[in-house]
Amino acid sequence: MTELLEACNGRMTVFAGYYPWESYLAGAEGYSSVMANIAPALSARCFERTVAGSPEGRELYARSLPLINALAGDLYVSATKAAMAMVGRPAGDPRPPRLPLPDDKRAGMHRILGDLGLLAEA
Repeated sequence: MTELLEACNGRMTVFAGYYPWESYLAGAEGYSSVMANIAPALSARCFERTVAGSPEGRELYARSLPLINALAGDLYVSATKAAMAMVGRPAGDPRPPRLPLPDDKRAGMHRILGDLGLLAEA
C-alpha cells in the first residue's frame, strides 16, 4: 500500500483491497470490500473511526478480521453467498463450477456472524 501511494503521488485515489485498517493508516481513501456487503455498518464505522484517529477503529477492525478472513481465499464466492443468506439477503448458490460453501466452513461463518450480531432472525 505504501509503495502504491508513493508511486501515485496524489494523482489518483487509492483504495485498499484487503486489510483495511493498515491501509487506511497508510493513506488509502477507502476499501473495496466483500465484507461491506455483509456488514455495511460495521465496515463504515471502522473506516470512519480509523480516519478520525480513534482507537475504536482498531477495535472494530479486530472484531471484523475473522469475517474478512472467512470471506477471503479460494472459497470467497461461496462464502459470500452463504454469508449473504445468513444475514437475510440471500443471493442463491454460486454458479458452476463453484460449489456451495462446505458444511464445516458454513458452521464457521455462522459462528462469526453470530459473534458480530449479524445473523438474520429465523
